[in-house]
Amino acid sequence: MVGSLLRLILLCQTVSARKDLYENSKNIVSLAPEDLTSIVLVDHKAWMVAYYVDWCPHCIGYAKFYSTSADMVSDEKRVRFGALNCATYVEYCHSLGLHGYPLLRAYRFPDLPETFTKAGMLIDHKDIRNEQQFHDWIRAQRLPDLGSQAKEAGPQGSFAKKVRADLQPHAVPHHAIAEEDLDPSSVPLVRLVDAKVALMYSLRQGTFLQGEDTESGLVLRGAPLAELCLWLDFLSRVFPGNIARKDIAGLSHIACAAKYNGGGLTYKYWGSVLDQSSLGTIPPEAGAEPENYWRLCDNYACGLWTLFHLLTLAAADKQVSDAILTLRSNRDLPGEAMQRIRGFVANFFGCDKCVAHFLETYDACDAGKCVGTGANCSFGRCSLQADDGQGIALWLWKVHDGVSASIAAEPDRDAPVPAGMKCPHCWVDGVLDENATFSELKRRYWHQDWSIKIDFLKDLWKRMTLQHVMSGFIFLVMFTSIGVNAWNHRPRYHAKKTL
Repeated sequence: MVGSLLRLILLCQTVSARKDLYENSKNIVSLAPEDLTSIVLVDHKAWMVAYYVDWCPHCIGYAKFYSTSADMVSDEKRVRFGALNCATYVEYCHSLGLHGYPLLRAYRFPDLPETFTKAGMLIDHKDIRNEQQFHDWIRAQRLPDLGSQAKEAGPQGSFAKKVRADLQPHAVPHHAIAEEDLDPSSVPLVRLVDAKVALMYSLRQGTFLQGEDTESGLVLRGAPLAELCLWLDFLSRVFPGNIARKDIAGLSHIACAAKYNGGGLTYKYWGSVLDQSSLGTIPPEAGAEPENYWRLCDNYACGLWTLFHLLTLAAADKQVSDAILTLRSNRDLPGEAMQRIRGFVANFFGCDKCVAHFLETYDACDAGKCVGTGANCSFGRCSLQADDGQGIALWLWKVHDGVSASIAAEPDRDAPVPAGMKCPHCWVDGVLDENATFSELKRRYWHQDWSIKIDFLKDLWKRMTLQHVMSGFIFLVMFTSIGVNAWNHRPRYHAKKTL
């Protein structure tokens, strides 16, 4: 069943652009990195700290669970509860070795030595599945002996107010618009803005999730760096627009150079590059604070879905594919699109559950889990061919729509989550009309002017005119010169005179 199979963060749902998921919690304090150092690690009380990213649907759901659980033990004054947004403090969370969210860590419990380290002790979600288990776990631990201090106020006092005041996000205008207010032909153009913003944000937020913490800071190397190189190289070939492709190509060269020189890519250097890197008309600031740049989307998850749909449609476009294969005839572009999306999710996506479920679905065919289970296993991926552009674009839509339905079915949602695609005419007597669905996908995510065959080959011809043609001319002159010289110095034979 779809509901039990997938829980992906890549969900285009309505999520507030606010940064603090715990701003209204009575017993949970929103923390900054300096609070961990100056308060939590030296406090005379024990702490539980949740690490999250504000765009993560699982983190949003976990915030409700964590808040309710903290309320249940609010009478226990020897333990405090905090939360830190790793989407805001990316480098700090990476330095703690945190690569997926949400995470719950314990600090300063007397009988647990690991809780006295900088990163604290990880609490396995399997051990605490509901509020009662959370309550029981806290009660089962030996807590600090505070003596008379045990009567002092909990975190809902001035301490919490001070921290929340320091972290209160600045209000920014949000320019999201409604699709129905747009001319149909302009919808893909507006979605392209969201795809660019999501890409820029991901390059800042997700690139170093698999980074290594060294004395000189975070470094990305090995397989994750190789995947970053492949991802950016793919984008530089299929992303709509000459300027955007050239901007991405510049980033690709930097990542691939770091891969080949063996030293790795440092967080500090990559950040300095992104500070100066635009993506077409989208400025560098969009990667750090995307809230003010979304258009049809209003969150990172929606932007990523848009990016993924756009890439599969670009790979499915025959003119795009023909132009790319002119130079790379050994690759099937649609299949490569799927591999690169999988590589992105596996390496640069900060939600453990989402990654696990996506990979479980994607890899089911290769792992032999679909044998004898029917054509619908893995949403039909097992029967796809690497050159089946329409089939691969539809596969991603099926995954998206299945996730949307699955998340919408979760209890305690503030509002119903819309399906990934609302397309009544895509269904005939309860059966999906794949041709109609593919047309709807193109209407929403792909603009007819984005076929890059013409401008790609024009670009190629310009380079050939400047380089290859000139080189050919020089070769022709040299060859002619050598030929003339050889002719002039040819052996001369004279007939012998006879008597």
